[in-house]
Amino acid sequence: MMSTALGILGCDPVLLNPILELAEDNLGIADFHILLNIPVPLTAAFQPLEHWRYRIYAPEDTAAAPHAELHYAFGSADSRIKQILYQAFAEPLQLQPARFVSLRHPSAVIARSARLAAGLQIESLVSVSACAEIAFGVNIKRNSSVGHHSQLGPL
Repeated sequence: MMSTALGILGCDPVLLNPILELAEDNLGIADFHILLNIPVPLTAAFQPLEHWRYRIYAPEDTAAAPHAELHYAFGSADSRIKQILYQAFAEPLQLQPARFVSLRHPSAVIARSARLAAGLQIESLVSVSACAEIAFGVNIKRNSSVGHHSQLGPL
């Protein structure tokens, strides 16, 4: 069962709005717990919508987040950063890929025979062709096309 809140691992302030908007559009979630592995100042780039509820946990406070209730998404699109985030939170949060949601823009077109793992971020106007395989944690940027029988990932 999907939780009513989403945990965001790490924080790239420029990407928070796109990630949170995808989460709301895909999952109906507007309650977010942003868990930092390092101190990150929020910049003017993060412009939360008025109805969003969010809490930011400093690295020393992540244990206070309601982990048992959360599913997760990455707060970064960079595969190297995602690996760091997964390693930093895997043990303390007892993470498994199945605890990650995939966020897919409504304009993305995904072939029925494509195989998609958990933890994906698929941006607007993406096309994923037949028999493509996309592994855990991959981010596909807007206007991208993934050819038939392609394999991407993980992270």
